[in-house]
Amino acid sequence: MNDSGDASNQDAKNVFTGRIDILLVDNKGDNLVVIENKIKSGINSIAAKNGSKSVNESNCEGMDQVYVNQLFRYDAFGKHVTNKETNCTFKHIYKYVLAPNYNIPEIPKALQEEYTILTYNDLYEYLTDEEVRKEWCEDTNFSAFVEAIRKHTYSYIGDYLRNEMESVFIRKMSGSC
Repeated sequence: MNDSGDASNQDAKNVFTGRIDILLVDNKGDNLVVIENKIKSGINSIAAKNGSKSVNESNCEGMDQVYVNQLFRYDAFGKHVTNKETNCTFKHIYKYVLAPNYNIPEIPKALQEEYTILTYNDLYEYLTDEEVRKEWCEDTNFSAFVEAIRKHTYSYIGDYLRNEMESVFIRKMSGSC
């Protein structure tokens, strides 16, 4: 991918700093998918580190400015980046925030039409669909990945822990390990 944006001002330069959690491009290079994985930790941001205020605060009142600045950078990145094979902008850009069901963030008003929230439960349900599961069921690493996702599908983190304790208790009571 290439930076096709004009980096003449400071905001344009900041667009291309930091990292994107998950960046996917299809085989044809027409579609770009940008995913912010908001699992447990805070979200890093250049703007937050240097104390700058690049976000319109009236649209983001009461929100974590680190998270907001990062989403604005992702948005700007998607609009300025081009496919290096074709040197054209992507036909479709999809932006998501992937979040555990117990920690669903709010999207700033200015970006609500740009981003979609996907929960870990959404991802888990997709991956465990009978047709999709056929693609990965023999892969033990991917199976472990799907199991790790399951842990974040509960509305409350305590629900997962309670279910795990019940499972262990039942196995111990039944004599199986």
